[in-house]
Amino acid sequence: TPPFGPTNANTLLAIAGTNFYHPQVLIDGIECTLVNASATTIYCITGTKPNLSAPSSFLLTNNNSTHSLLRCDPFYYAAPWSDYATWNGQLPPIQTENVTVTINLLIDTDTPILGDIVVNNAKVFVADDRDITLRANSITLLNSSLTIGSPLRPYTHNLQIMLQGNGSDGNYLACQNCQIYIFGT
Repeated sequence: TPPFGPTNANTLLAIAGTNFYHPQVLIDGIECTLVNASATTIYCITGTKPNLSAPSSFLLTNNNSTHSLLRCDPFYYAAPWSDYATWNGQLPPIQTENVTVTINLLIDTDTPILGDIVVNNAKVFVADDRDITLRANSITLLNSSLTIGSPLRPYTHNLQIMLQGNGSDGNYLACQNCQIYIFGT
């Protein structure tokens, strides 16, 4: 199953595990429409999420109140960096521009050399379908997370995070009440 997907498209998820019985899947409180289910696999299609700044959650329940064991990553809605809709119909950030991220974001393309990137109360993921270079003066994560790969889907491409600022004016990755997850091959 993909670990993340867009808010405006229906994404087919395959959820692996055990002991599924007439399951219901809610992602951020939005029903994932059941296509097919067995005791070990659920196929469902994600619904549309109108507000990316709402908290993230993944909930699976069984009709018979039994517990299931998941063998896949949870799914998160994330807006692609390359999508104009992510930036309210504008071009993605340009060189030297400061960027504030307050929604779940998927870095799916190289960036120009940006100013300061501040991620506040959001999850940032890195797409694993190509090599990616993220360039910025500095990156600050506040109550946020940066996820590169996962235990079940290690990152297989090359990711470069290039901090371009000078010592007193940038060139740092700061983390306050945040998590950085890196899983690769």
